[in-house]
Amino acid sequence: MKNFLMNVMDLKVFDEKGKFITKLDTATKGELVHSDQASYFAINISDFNIDMIKAIGEVENTESLSDFEKELAPKSTKIKFKPLYRNENEKKFKLVAEGELYNSSGDVSHDFKVIINESVLMSGLEFEFSNVDISEYTHVFAIRVDDNGNSFELELIEK
Repeated sequence: MKNFLMNVMDLKVFDEKGKFITKLDTATKGELVHSDQASYFAINISDFNIDMIKAIGEVENTESLSDFEKELAPKSTKIKFKPLYRNENEKKFKLVAEGELYNSSGDVSHDFKVIINESVLMSGLEFEFSNVDISEYTHVFAIRVDDNGNSFELELIEK
């Protein structure tokens, strides 16, 4: 039986310890590649997801300010970014991508889930200020092999 993945999958992003960060559900395009050259999950989102941006960078700690100083300070968040080409600055994530498979009649045949236990964000951060498309995807996660020797899991739930 033939099945088709017609819509872009929603992507839930967790930190390397499994704490939920955000859901990237405004995707306009996505791609899962698993070959002998590379394994990655790439997604292009249309919104400015602040939670994901905070996870990519390092949020400046304002804990040292007193409540009085916090009240007087502007309500802002500073996020610092370090070079991604250095291994110690890698941002590791766990991912769950969810979507639906459709049969040849156009009906949903399966819920589709990809579980990635270990990935590293390779794309960093990119802002688009015009209609000029600089990159095909806003987020590219390189898939790493987990402790069990797996790249990712695929779960199909029949409807």
